[in-house]
Amino acid sequence: MRNNTVEEECIRYLAKEGSEEERFLFEVELSINDDLKKEYAIYKKIWEEYPVTYSQEHHKRQYPFQKSSKRTKLTRLMAITGIAAALVVGWLLTSDLYMSYPNKVTTQSQERVTFYLPDSTKVILNSESSLAYHNDFLTNRTVHLTGEAFFDVVHNENQPFMVFTEDVEVLVLGTEFNVNTSDTLGTISLEKGKVNVRIPDSGMNVTLYPNEQVVYDPLNRHIDKKMFDPKEALAWKDEVLVLRDEILEKALPKINNYYGVQFVLKDSVVANKSIKGLFKGKNIDDFKEAMEFITGVAIESLEEQTYLIHTNED
Repeated sequence: MRNNTVEEECIRYLAKEGSEEERFLFEVELSINDDLKKEYAIYKKIWEEYPVTYSQEHHKRQYPFQKSSKRTKLTRLMAITGIAAALVVGWLLTSDLYMSYPNKVTTQSQERVTFYLPDSTKVILNSESSLAYHNDFLTNRTVHLTGEAFFDVVHNENQPFMVFTEDVEVLVLGTEFNVNTSDTLGTISLEKGKVNVRIPDSGMNVTLYPNEQVVYDPLNRHIDKKMFDPKEALAWKDEVLVLRDEILEKALPKINNYYGVQFVLKDSVVANKSIKGLFKGKNIDDFKEAMEFITGVAIESLEEQTYLIHTNED
């Protein structure tokens, strides 16, 4: 490659600048140079995410009769360069080049684990969840979450902390927040501090402040920001199940996940019965007794860890 910087080479190639020979040489270098591949993956991703920038539009208004040329393309890419500097860690993680996490903590049904990351950030990992991170975590504070976890992040303004899930990215400096991807609708709930939530490939960014929550629908690409009650939403980390006058049909996924069992509803009559209360601990027999008393139903054991809920008349 020429004496241009790697950044300039990537920019020129994406902007379709240079001769055919220069572009061919870049492609050859790209096929054999792993470092160049990593850099190029970042700029290519950002190019696709931000197809038009304010700088480009401003340039068009200033020079309305100038033909589309390298100046316009490079104006756009200079703006992209600035974006890359801020998002480099995120794009590295979301590219296929960086989807391997050598360190992983996983929980089973009814298991809840508390542990500390290398920077002393506290993590409470809920049941049937996993958290993975790289060996260079102290210089690249990024984790990948499946399921649900509560984070008490150590503040470091020079090293942002990032949480990646299948559908959302969360950027923080130091704070306490919860991420839940266990349900159809994902949620990010902020208890202390400030976080930025980004939905990849959508252009949607939301900033959360204490007691604010984002609920996102990955299928319909919809995001909703609202206030929430930390005592209720974060009760799971203290082994408390909170049910606020919910019908059984909607409450069962939460109940089944919490106790690690499978409750089955016999019919719509039972499904529409309401249940509310705070349930401490994981004793399934105590919960069954409480549910029967509160809702007026009967619970029958079908097989190990599976129970049928029906009316007393059945």
